[in-house]
Amino acid sequence: HPYLGIHAANVAPEFGVVESRALLNVLRNNGLDVYADDFLEIAYASDKWKKWMLPNSDATEEERAIIAGHYVFSHEAFSELFSSASKDLKGVGVDLEGFLKQQVKEAITGYIRKLSMMS
Repeated sequence: HPYLGIHAANVAPEFGVVESRALLNVLRNNGLDVYADDFLEIAYASDKWKKWMLPNSDATEEERAIIAGHYVFSHEAFSELFSSASKDLKGVGVDLEGFLKQQVKEAITGYIRKLSMMS
């Protein structure tokens, strides 16, 4: 925001982490731990977390997977997992895609407020 002297900010990775955490929470809170574990395995195995970690980081494998989570959203294995989880959650009244969009929207709104772009 130019008024604050900020010309650009790379906020997309943070929103990806928000979405990954929200996904894990909704899966775990609805007893779908197998999907949560599979997501973490896919994300960790992607090695995408490496670009964000210092060599001697003490981050856990789960923390690393969460950092990498949004990078695997387009992978076939994740698409299958997401489809299955969506069906299971729909059975308990949860719209997975809508829920995740709402979580990211709330994070974006927080940034807008912090940057005084809205009241």
